Amino acid sequence: MNNNDKIFKVIIIDDEKHGRDLIKNFINKESDDFIISGEAESVDSGIAIIEKIKPDVVFLDIELSDRTGFEILEHFNQIDFSVIFATAYNYYAIKAIKFSALDYLVKPIDATELSQALDKVRARNSNNQNEKSRISLAHSLLDKPKPDKIALPTESGFIFIDISDIIRCSAESNYTRFYLKNKTEILTCHTLKDYETLLEELDFFRVHNSHLVNLHYVQSYIKGKCCFVLMKDGTQVEVSSRRKDSFLKRFAKI
Repeated sequence: MNNNDKIFKVIIIDDEKHGRDLIKNFINKESDDFIISGEAESVDSGIAIIEKIKPDVVFLDIELSDRTGFEILEHFNQIDFSVIFATAYNYYAIKAIKFSALDYLVKPIDATELSQALDKVRARNSNNQNEKSRISLAHSLLDKPKPDKIALPTESGFIFIDISDIIRCSAESNYTRFYLKNKTEILTCHTLKDYETLLEELDFFRVHNSHLVNLHYVQSYIKGKCCFVLMKDGTQVEVSSRRKDSFLKRFAKI
């Protein structure tokens, strides 16, 4: 038995039987604190079984025949269970889900990642204070070729902001500080490398090991022994010598 005394009731919702069986077999073999309490293969049957079982955890496929798993979640005014998406969506959509602080598994599901997802549920232990809003945000992001919002995890919860409001980000050890156009700052619980991965496709560029800037807020480029960009909020950010040429090529495309 896991050190956590809680027994988690699990429901698996997937329209492919082999997908359900993979998760079910792993949990039955490896995790005695997770108990499979039901399965479903459609939106309607998924809603019904959640209402009947009242699970702690739902493994949910995003694509269910001609409908989506989000329709199941939108049925409930309150989501008081942990959601682990099992999805074959493209990489960019996966990043959107990840940065909405949702657990997810990419098909074909890897046993190590499945084990890690269960560990996240144990750590969360049904603390779903922001689950509904995070899921709603992830759903909206999946409907767009590029997201226009981001969920920033902080020590007290999550803050949802418009990506267009971000002027720059700076690294602070394993944290990242966001500087917004309204002059507020937000310290978040992810590394700058994480945000570079997410934002580089949205006209952000890492000009220095410690700095990621929104290219739309760059006012001018200052050459010299040390090169800088002057941001529209009046701040100067150093451009490292090894990133200078890449920055100038990227900036010329804006």
